[in-house]
This record gives sequence, structure tokens and C-alpha cells, in this order.
Amino acid sequence: MTVQVFLSDYMSQGNEFAYDDGVLNVGIFPYADGIVCCHGADDEGITFDTVDDVLNKFIIDGKPFRDILPTLDDNLL
Repeated sequence: MTVQVFLSDYMSQGNEFAYDDGVLNVGIFPYADGIVCCHGADDEGITFDTVDDVLNKFIIDGKPFRDILPTLDDNLL
């Protein structure tokens, strides 16, 4: 998935983003007071103020989410 598709299909629409391939489990949930990002089912999440913060500061396995997006299987969304 490209950053552009993520932005247009999920963030600009206010839609929740959920991904689970059996190894990686990610949830991104836009709310009025920010965007909550979770990595794993038991993760309480961290709230970011902007989509740019989600892309650059939401770190998964030492990488920003921006770098994780292209590795995701679109069929599992």
C-alpha cells in the first residue's frame, strides 16, 4: 500500500485502518482529539495529533509506519 492510498482511503475519509497478517497487527483510529495507533491486540495505543505524526512517529519494529505501509498485503485490509 502506498502512502497516497493510505491517506486517501483511510485518513481523508476518517475511516479506521485495521491490518492483521498473523505476524503484524496494526490499528489506526481517527478520533476528534487525535489519531490513536495500536500495534497488537493488547496495545492501548498512542495518540498522535496529525497524520504526518502517524506516518513518521508511529514506530513498528524500529521503522516509521511510512516505511511499513509498502510491505502490507492489501488483500488483508
